[in-house]
Amino acid sequence: MAGEFQEPYLITFNRLRKSVGFLGILFPLVLVLWALVFGECTNLQNSLSNYYYTTSGDLFVGLIFAISWFLIAYKGYDKLDHVLTSFAGSCAILVALLPTGQNMDEQCSIRDLDELAWRTTVHNILAILFFLTLAYISYFQFTKTSGNMTSEKVNRNKIYRICAIIMVVALVFIPVFSVFPIFPNVIFWMEWVAMAAFGFSWLTKGGFILADRV
Repeated sequence: MAGEFQEPYLITFNRLRKSVGFLGILFPLVLVLWALVFGECTNLQNSLSNYYYTTSGDLFVGLIFAISWFLIAYKGYDKLDHVLTSFAGSCAILVALLPTGQNMDEQCSIRDLDELAWRTTVHNILAILFFLTLAYISYFQFTKTSGNMTSEKVNRNKIYRICAIIMVVALVFIPVFSVFPIFPNVIFWMEWVAMAAFGFSWLTKGGFILADRV
């Protein structure tokens, strides 16, 4: 593994990590509030992707592109880091460019697209690859060390692994709870859980919590 970044590169990369983290956590909330305030959409949509068809649609695309840019710009500690984050960022861009199936919520939907089964299928596959790649990064890449295993690093590694597991479990729960619904809008909530875990992992990596003592 390559050595630790030096200043000012470490500061720059920590800012990138925190930006990605905050965007991931707040992404669903921003979509909901924007649609509510500017579209009078009081219905929670079935999934994050369904907000593409609401007044939050442009914001949905813009925020995904922002997350994608941060991921692609992120170099990490080694080449594999950059390859993985670039792949995740590319998947996210395609998720935005290939919307899910038509949103049938008459109160909130303001867009109409031709219903293309292949587009919805590709959209879902790319979303799954996006989260699985981020889970891999969190579990395997973020936990690497150059040899200086501080107590803070030990605790950060626990957070990275927990976040990765949460992302994967949330993905598994989506089809399970879709067949056996135990509460409404289960896809939306599981996607938010996955996004929050992704965001929290990157916030931790950026030194927002449990930073090494100077």
